[in-house]
Parts: sequence; C-alpha cells; structure tokens
Amino acid sequence: AAVLFSARKRGRREMIAPARGMGAFVVRLHDLLASRGVRFDFNRTVRALDPSVPTIVATSAPAAAHLLTDCAPATAAALARVRIAPLVTVTMFFEPHRDDTHGFGVLFPQNSGVSALGVLFNADIFEGRSGVRSESWIVGNRDRELTARSDQDLAEMLAADRRVLTGRHDVPLSWHITRWPQAIPVYDRAISDVQLALGSLPPGIALAGNYLGRIGVAALLSIAKEAADRVVLG
Repeated sequence: AAVLFSARKRGRREMIAPARGMGAFVVRLHDLLASRGVRFDFNRTVRALDPSVPTIVATSAPAAAHLLTDCAPATAAALARVRIAPLVTVTMFFEPHRDDTHGFGVLFPQNSGVSALGVLFNADIFEGRSGVRSESWIVGNRDRELTARSDQDLAEMLAADRRVLTGRHDVPLSWHITRWPQAIPVYDRAISDVQLALGSLPPGIALAGNYLGRIGVAALLSIAKEAADRVVLG
C-alpha cells in the first residue's frame, strides 16, 4: 500500500476500461500508429541498448534490468531485485441467475475464506461481451503454491470459492484456464528502489511498465506519455 499510494497524485482518480477489452485496445493502437508511419519489428531479439538512440524500454522488469546493465547499472540493479509473481486466470461461464452479484468484480482479503485473489464480472464490465454469465477468477499463490495446482484441482478450489460468494453450487457451462508463470511484479520495497533509481537513467532512455509504482490502465497510459515526453522533449 505504501508503494502504491506514494506514487499516486492527489485528487480525483481516473477509472478506464477500454470498450472491448485490452486486447482490442492494443490492436487499435497498433493500427493507428501504423497508419501514421510507425514501423513495428516483432520477434526481434535486442541484447543491448545504444544510449545515443532515444529508446523507451517497455519490457518486464527482469528484461529491462538486462538491457540497462551497461548504460544504467544502478537502475538495472534495482530492477533485478523486483520479484515477479505467477497468476492463473480461470474464465467460467454460467447460466444467469436472479441473485447474481453485478459490478466490476470482487477482491477477496486473505481471511475471507476464499482462496482466489479476486473475480471479474466480464459481461458487466464490457457491454455485449457475453450472452451468459462470464466470470474471470484470478488465482495467485497466497504462499501456498496455488498456481502450480492441476487444472482439476483449480476447478474444484474455485467451485468452493464461488459457493462462498454466491451461496449456490452452479455447474459452469464451460471454463478456460490461462497460466502466467511471470505475470505481475510484487509491490514491495523493491518497487520503491526502482522509483528512486530512475534519476540515474541517461538522457534519451525511459522506462514504461507496471513495476514503476502505478497500476491500472489510466496510470499506465500516464506512464507511457511521460516516457514519450522524456525521449522526445528531453
């Protein structure tokens, strides 16, 4: 909490959810930039940075640490200490029920009796996303290596979690599991160290990512703009 709130600007918060989801947002952004003459080179390995070339490093923290080792060793060392946590997302579909909870979703505290970290109600967030009840359950390790469990174990665990939330035992119409071995940074003191080390970046080099102390779509767009301003305006 200290890491997140220390990086936030005071005042009204912005909440943003792209109309058709982040995947559609990224595709649209790519198409728009390409129409303006931006060139994209995919699946290309970059092993080092040239400080004389204005560059925004928008990789994971471990990859950024590797790229910055020569030109910004202090920042690279701070980035190397950022821990990356695994996640599993399980999207399940159900027949709608009159007692369904509606909204963006639910976060579950440690002592709530629920093993999952949270659940998103996709059909409520994105209009027209699904004609049935669509939920994405988010599973972290919770110090119990939950993400390493088999698909069947996860399905049984989340069925129990959903009974705590709804008081019902509903059989899903279908479900889909996606595993992310390195998903999100752990927000501990290492994130604060990265923030402090940013001043050692050479001119023309900027970072953009969710390991800079601000999370959420609005915050990440703000970080991206600041990174662009740094490499363009100096």
